[in-house]
Amino acid sequence: MTQTVTERNSEVCTSDFAPDPAEREIGSETPATLHSAMTDSDRRPFDTAAWLAKFKDNFTPPELLTERRPAVDTMRLYAQRGRYTADLHGAARALGIAYLRGVAVPGLVGARLWEWLTERFARLLVVGVTVKLLSFLPPVAWTVDHLIHPGVDLALRVFL
Repeated sequence: MTQTVTERNSEVCTSDFAPDPAEREIGSETPATLHSAMTDSDRRPFDTAAWLAKFKDNFTPPELLTERRPAVDTMRLYAQRGRYTADLHGAARALGIAYLRGVAVPGLVGARLWEWLTERFARLLVVGVTVKLLSFLPPVAWTVDHLIHPGVDLALRVFL
């Protein structure tokens, strides 16, 4: 059964509007930097209370069950053009990009894999049984005994 769409004359809106064209919020050129909550106050005189409020906002964890985390592309754009440093090619920018590539993205991948794995009990069970069965194979058992177990021991001694 198909629906028919009919056109009809509706009342004309009678609200007033400004005859002048509205000013655009964004200019015709693309922005050179992304804004950071920590450095937004660079244009105003230093206000300690406002700076502390922004500092608190930056280090308050988000609503973990309701708020979506940023995509890797957003994190990459912030590392490349964020306002955490004014220099687009300096040492601080290179350190931010290196941190993104060496710590943030691998941590994000690990966290999202763990989230995917623990999302369904059956998935976790299948992976656990598979790992246990693979541990009976000689190459895997040797790897666990000679590489993974000593590595975990070393990490626990260093960090604990």
